[in-house]
Amino acid sequence: MSLNDMNHLKFTINEHNYNGRDIYINLGIGAGYCIKKIWNSDNQKEVEINTSCVCIFLNYIKEIVNEEPGLKVDGTISKNVIHISMKTSKEEMDEDMQMLLDIIYRLPVDKRIFENAVKKTRSDFNKKIKDIAFQTRNKMMGFSDFSNSYNYKDYKSDLDKVTYEDFLAFFVNLITFENSYLFINGNIKTLRDFMFYHFINNEKDRKYQIKKFYEEKDIFLLTNQQNILKNYENYQIGCIQFDFSNQEFSITNKFVLLSIIASSLFQNKAEVNVDGLEPCILYYNQELAEYKKRIFDCFNSQNLKQIKNGILDKYSELLDKEPKKFGQAYVEMTMQGSDLEEYLNIIEQIDEKSVKDLYRKGDIKITERHLIY
Repeated sequence: MSLNDMNHLKFTINEHNYNGRDIYINLGIGAGYCIKKIWNSDNQKEVEINTSCVCIFLNYIKEIVNEEPGLKVDGTISKNVIHISMKTSKEEMDEDMQMLLDIIYRLPVDKRIFENAVKKTRSDFNKKIKDIAFQTRNKMMGFSDFSNSYNYKDYKSDLDKVTYEDFLAFFVNLITFENSYLFINGNIKTLRDFMFYHFINNEKDRKYQIKKFYEEKDIFLLTNQQNILKNYENYQIGCIQFDFSNQEFSITNKFVLLSIIASSLFQNKAEVNVDGLEPCILYYNQELAEYKKRIFDCFNSQNLKQIKNGILDKYSELLDKEPKKFGQAYVEMTMQGSDLEEYLNIIEQIDEKSVKDLYRKGDIKITERHLIY
């Protein structure tokens, strides 16, 4: 698979046969829930972003799509990416893609639909906040260094006071071709025969570069923490945070290391977060222990082969049976400056010596946090 560019929108086509006709689309937009400020080099200004706009945006898109019979999209949000997924066919792809691109990039922002999306987002949040797992994860994000970029109390405050002007600023600065990435997965070789390809090429897109701002931290001030909060239910979560002193260590190599560690310690019952900010492993309702003492043992050859096969089998199964999730994984890694194919090649070839060398090369400080809620 190769990375292509059409009018500043980067895209990749993965040729894979799903019943000869099914096509799976994943559109990633670089605007996750951790984005608070950006630098707009077009007008040389720092722009503050209302953090609730990412969730409002997804509900806004769904509001419009509900009025378009036949078009069905799903959406999820990660720390740094909005994922919009759609299943279509070779026969319907042109019309569906044209409609989706119109909604996201061309149509003016509708104030009535925005207001409906705000109501839906507030309702969703009020339901989620009652869920113990949601509360615990957000508390852990506050205790961990996610707090530099995300705080759910700040999010709630932003959601309470969000305005139409905030949403317009979000659209203008972040919903652009240049800040997006398109992954097309199915039995297709080229886009040149489709009308939406020419729409993208002819659309006048803003061409400025966007830089996300994150607060800097001193990794030597980080300490292990254990927090116990009283609640009627018992739910526990742990976080192993990895701070790489080696600034040249690639995102892909970070993902390789954390995937192997998570698979060894938690048998894939953990969440691996890897980006340029705060790589970590979150694990839920499992033993809260000092795992950093066990990490080097994760790379022993007797375990490594099984771990590698498990990771490779997982992505092979996603590609064949859950193409939407495969597309999200591919887009997420690409937009973080990594490459899923490179990652899988490293996993396939790595051995005990090379993974231990890679770990040493990272020059890592490990901090652990436990939360019982």
